Amino acid sequence: MKRALPLLSVDIENLRARTRTMIEKAGQTKDLRVSYLPSSIREFPVISASHLPGKYHAPLPQLIIFRATSGLYYDLRRGPQRLLDEANRRFEEYARKIINARLPRFEVLKEQAYGTKKLPRKTPDVMIRDSGRIVAVIECKATKLTFDAQYAEDPANEAKSGYEQIANGIAQLWRFFSHARRGIYTTEAVDPDAHGVLLSMDAWMQMSRNLQTHVFGRAEELVANEPDVITADKRRIIFAPVEELDDVLAISDEDEFLATLQAARDQKFNGWMLKNIRQQLSETVPVRKPYPFHPKEFLPWWDRNNKLDCG
Repeated sequence: MKRALPLLSVDIENLRARTRTMIEKAGQTKDLRVSYLPSSIREFPVISASHLPGKYHAPLPQLIIFRATSGLYYDLRRGPQRLLDEANRRFEEYARKIINARLPRFEVLKEQAYGTKKLPRKTPDVMIRDSGRIVAVIECKATKLTFDAQYAEDPANEAKSGYEQIANGIAQLWRFFSHARRGIYTTEAVDPDAHGVLLSMDAWMQMSRNLQTHVFGRAEELVANEPDVITADKRRIIFAPVEELDDVLAISDEDEFLATLQAARDQKFNGWMLKNIRQQLSETVPVRKPYPFHPKEFLPWWDRNNKLDCG
């Protein structure tokens, strides 16, 4: 608790000053996105006061668990590279684990090495095999937008390195499809129309056609000097944050999941969230399956804190 509170909390005067700055900055934005305004308590969900030492208040307690789980990225990114590497590895493991648990018909494969000693290559982080063929591949990008970039008027410029990673992920998927088509990758049979998914920790692309156009254009530049990457390889890549992927998995069987991915590649669903596309494909409200894991599998401290008074 002593180690966590300085990361989670801020005193009320500091919070007011931060919020005032955010409001002033947001007011200067020409295209103000009213439904997604910045909030200081996303970063500091616990509030303290100098005149009440030892007393804390959480106006939206739900934000504490978000800050203590996915929000930990903001602390890790300031640490050594080994911490980020560990976070990336666990992110990929979780993606494989949740797909395997939700859709048992699929065989979920991890990254594979192929190529030659002089030119080593790797497959995408997650590959989904169905009936002996790879039907979907997922490239994981365990990065998050900074708080400023989430609300910036020009996110692509504010978080240039992050969007460059997204463009690189698209290019990596296109190259893999090219290698599979040309017989450079032969370990697994890859469906000629296999889906490509870019999985992130944030909703980087949803509801923003301009950002999607930006990263696809940048990906085109990255493969411009590679004539073997042809139009058939440069298929529409599906963007999904991990929370949204789980939402879709929780209300889908294997065929419904593949149908959702297929629909997401249709131009008419450009800018749609994946879970909303899934809902369009069902005439009735899908029944949500229970979460297949206990939280302590991913949060080792879970059972040790069940006696905390959070009232």
